Amino acid sequence: MKRYWFTTLLMLFIVACIGSYYVSAALKSYPDYRLVVESGDDKEADTVILHGEAGIGSLEITSKGSHYRAEESFFQSFAASNRFIGDPDLLQLLKDHRNFMRGKQSTNGFYKDNQVLAYAEIRNGDLNADGSRNFKLYISAQDMEKKTNASFELDVPAGKAPYGWVYVTDVQLIGSELRVLTVNSEQIRESSPFGYLQEIHSYAIDWTNQRIVSDKILLQDKKMDDGQVMQYSSLNAQQSSIAPQEVQAYRQTTSKMVKDQDGNEYMKSGTDAVITYNLKTGQMEAVPLLEADNVNSEHVYATEDAVIALSQDGNNVRIKRYDLQSKAITEFTVPGSVDSNNMVIKDRLYMYSLNGQNSRIVSVDLTKGKVVFTGSIDVNEQGAERAKLLKRLQVYSIYPAV
Repeated sequence: MKRYWFTTLLMLFIVACIGSYYVSAALKSYPDYRLVVESGDDKEADTVILHGEAGIGSLEITSKGSHYRAEESFFQSFAASNRFIGDPDLLQLLKDHRNFMRGKQSTNGFYKDNQVLAYAEIRNGDLNADGSRNFKLYISAQDMEKKTNASFELDVPAGKAPYGWVYVTDVQLIGSELRVLTVNSEQIRESSPFGYLQEIHSYAIDWTNQRIVSDKILLQDKKMDDGQVMQYSSLNAQQSSIAPQEVQAYRQTTSKMVKDQDGNEYMKSGTDAVITYNLKTGQMEAVPLLEADNVNSEHVYATEDAVIALSQDGNNVRIKRYDLQSKAITEFTVPGSVDSNNMVIKDRLYMYSLNGQNSRIVSVDLTKGKVVFTGSIDVNEQGAERAKLLKRLQVYSIYPAV
């Protein structure tokens, strides 16, 4: 029996720790923050979750009250769903396809339709002598009709210059091929004031025969003769999407290193533009969305079917919506600040602002061009304690519930 004493003590210790975890959690009482509707549709407010922190760990706030991470059980704190907090599409995938989702981390790497459920991520390969890596493209795909699965790795084709890092921005299905969209960054060069240049790639994958059919560079950062640098970033990468989306949106930014009167160098921004690329037709177009005299103050987002630009117009936020299919632009204003905590998810714009202890949440239907509800956050205390708790709260993101 003596040889089992350590195992027995270890088990007793683990049980005691878990027990104390539950007891301490049960004895604690946390402030109950709540989303209060001031005007508009109560049902719309019921679908909104605010994620933040109030000095005692992270919490979620809804119209029904608060849920603290610290209130979760020992085992709940390690749940796979914690990887996808704030993303209703991926949480639904986790519910419906738990086995397929196991071990998958990249929120921008999923795609699903009636034919296929697919996932792609970039994995680091061996380190080369020059500091670059041989990157691997990992693909996992499930045929939704045949219920068959395939998982494999492919070598990322080498570029003209060594890549320092590569990441996936989106995955789509065009015909029978998977299109994996990536940002490939050249190895960082210390001598460059811009750090590094990037390429935006589209890899066509024959997933049934497990091979790369083509590697196309859609856009490429470049240095121009006058010292300016033109750089590109994916607007679709700002939020994950699992839905079919043939048209991808990118922001083009032109900047230049200049010197002030004291000889100090700084980055001066020039013109910006939004460019769309149709994966099916190969057509690239400029989107007439950004104002030439207000471009640097505009916030630009891409959804599954539109590009959204926000800019300040007095005490209002001016919203422009460019429909990717019809190419029509609709424009309207709502009260608020473009510098508030803004989130665009599908056809909703959520704006959160804080002035002292007074918060304001606005939900805008981008397709109808109207505010669907306004609200604020309150807490179950009065007087000075209420003011202290509201001041302590920090909201990081807003998203719809599953």
